[in-house]
Amino acid sequence: MYTKKKLCKIDIIKRRYKGMKKLSLVVVGFVLATSLWAKEKGETSCSFLKLTGGARAAGMGDCYIGLSDDVSACYFNPAGLAQLDETRREGLFMLLRPMTGVESLIMSFGAIAIPVVPYGVFGGAFTYYGYGEMDKHTNDDGTPDGKWSAYDFALSTSFAKWVKPNIMSLGGSLKVVNGKIDDESAIAFTVDLGGLYKTPKKGLNVGCAIKNLGSNMKYDEDGFSLPLSLKAGVSYSLPKNLLILSDLTIPNDNDPYLGLGAEYSLKEMFFIRAGYKTGPEDEGKGFTIGLGTKYLSYNFDYAYQPFGKLGDSHRLSVKATF
Repeated sequence: MYTKKKLCKIDIIKRRYKGMKKLSLVVVGFVLATSLWAKEKGETSCSFLKLTGGARAAGMGDCYIGLSDDVSACYFNPAGLAQLDETRREGLFMLLRPMTGVESLIMSFGAIAIPVVPYGVFGGAFTYYGYGEMDKHTNDDGTPDGKWSAYDFALSTSFAKWVKPNIMSLGGSLKVVNGKIDDESAIAFTVDLGGLYKTPKKGLNVGCAIKNLGSNMKYDEDGFSLPLSLKAGVSYSLPKNLLILSDLTIPNDNDPYLGLGAEYSLKEMFFIRAGYKTGPEDEGKGFTIGLGTKYLSYNFDYAYQPFGKLGDSHRLSVKATF
């Protein structure tokens, strides 16, 4: 005969199983959506939307979908914002110098998350990617006759809420994407949707997200799809301050690729990170490393990734809790 305590545990397991079943259905729907909008390599625009919004995740092979436990969830998996309680408001700012062998490229990312009890957690973020200035050549003799510049910019607002307290959360982000090439500009509207599930096994989380589902970027008469992708990830917090993560990405403009990452913390003040990505080709694959430190309510993080002949990628980010 079952005791009252055992019946309670069985009931919790049943509820968690139902939550996992719902999340699986969401993942299947996301896979179908991604396959419907599949494109050839190079057919999408705004590749900056694939870049990582935060140095912590970048040092772990860009793996964060199954964790997303801070303000950078605005970029990775908006459902993760629900993990911020009413006393934990966060802000983050990151600078990225991608491919140092290519001059003038720079990216900045900023985000803020504010819990509003009892409704949920609201967030906002921006991403700017600048390509610098280049010579304009319109003369017949090939001599430059001025300068032209280009940039991409995205502004988003996010919301997340527990649908089952501390078990399953859902979230979404609405984004406005603006691109400018010389005198031409374009605007697109997209959404990110995500889910996060805390399994019965302590420390093991599962997440999924579909990113950049929306309209095309249209310059003049030419329209270009955005880089739509399905992401699924797991995170597992092990004893002795070790965190292991893995993400699978199925993009509409590239082959699927896998990321692996790990983080080791020393007295929850210093952090050592490493990861590996098998793709994508246009963003860079290979090993990543990262370092971090925490001082009072501030986190300082750095990530490095080699890009071969194109140079190296360096990210610096600062996160504040207030």
